[in-house]
Amino acid sequence: MLALKGKEYTASTIQKSLQMQKGVTDFMNDVLGVSDIPLSKVDIKFLNEFEFYLKEKRNMAVASYNKIIQKLKSVMKLAYEYGAIQRPAFPNHKFRHEKNPLLYFLQWTN
Repeated sequence: MLALKGKEYTASTIQKSLQMQKGVTDFMNDVLGVSDIPLSKVDIKFLNEFEFYLKEKRNMAVASYNKIIQKLKSVMKLAYEYGAIQRPAFPNHKFRHEKNPLLYFLQWTN
């Protein structure tokens, strides 16, 4: 990927991929106590635990951890398409969204 910087991948795409890779590596080391796992073990349970880790242990905002999870989902989709795994990893996963209170503004006319 780094070799294709500026040709097929932008600097921000590479940065997001490296951020996802670091997050997954840290999660596996800190929480699972392993440095590597088979792709077949990256399932919805893994994803939910990883999301919790990003929120609680790394204090990430919703938009930040959603971007990391989005990139992980892309990698797992490619793994499925290339036959590295037998079924989609997260078929029913929905992203969490931060709920902001609605503000209504009234305009007064004279």
